[in-house]
Formats: sequence, C-alpha cells, structure tokens
Amino acid sequence: MAVGLVLLVAAQVYLTGQPMDPLELSQRCQQATPAWTNYDEDIKAQIGARPFAEWRGEPISAVREAGAIAVTFRISGVWAERDAAMPVLMRNALGSVQRDRNWQREGDHVVYRFPVDDDSAALALDSIEVRYPHHTRRLLVQERTPT
Repeated sequence: MAVGLVLLVAAQVYLTGQPMDPLELSQRCQQATPAWTNYDEDIKAQIGARPFAEWRGEPISAVREAGAIAVTFRISGVWAERDAAMPVLMRNALGSVQRDRNWQREGDHVVYRFPVDDDSAALALDSIEVRYPHHTRRLLVQERTPT
C-alpha cells in the first residue's frame, strides 16, 4: 500500500512539474557532451531526466553529403514542436565517435549533420551507428542522389 502511494505521489509530481524554459533547454542541448558508453545517463544529467523521457524519434536515413553524413530522424510528441534538438552521437566502423555538429528541422524531421573529411576513410564506410535517447541503431549510409 505504501509503495503504491509513493508511486502515485511521484507520478503526480512528474506530471505537474513545470516544463523547462525553452531557451534553457536549447542551451543545455547545445552544450551537452555525452559519452558513447554513458549516453543515457549523461543526457539525463546534462539536459534533464524529463526531457530525455519525453523524447520520441527514430532514424529514417543516413546520407553521405559533401563533407558530412546527414542522419534524418522522424520526431514525434513534444519534441516535434521544440526549437531544440537532442544531441545525437555517431560512431563509424573505424570506432570514431562524434556528436552532431548542427541540425535542421524540416517539419516533423530533424536532420543531424556529422562532418567528415572528404579524403577521410570514413567516407568509404557503408554503415554507421547512431546513439540517441533510448536506443542505438546501425544505419546503412546511402549516396546522395542527384536532383
């Protein structure tokens, strides 16, 4: 009975808690430096447990561009409306890990860009792994098709 009461009070506090100021959330996202091995806990500590829990998204493509790999995520829920982007990490098959350098919102999609040198062996790689809230996923890297 006591455990149920504690859970009910905790849920009430979580649901009625004040949302983070949008500017503060954006700044925390920009300044976050999560490590690959401790990503989820780093994000919770640096950005907040609630924003982490609210994030919903899935990668839908990885495309090689001039000097970058662009990973597109479909975002849903409250994060689809926020002017901030949760930090995402990319690890190539050579083991090199980097954080997104910039992002661009396109409707309910967010495109994260990870710079790579044009002469880098990373450009020849066929796949990458991306680490984002709640998941790690391997993606095949596609070539940009001419338009």
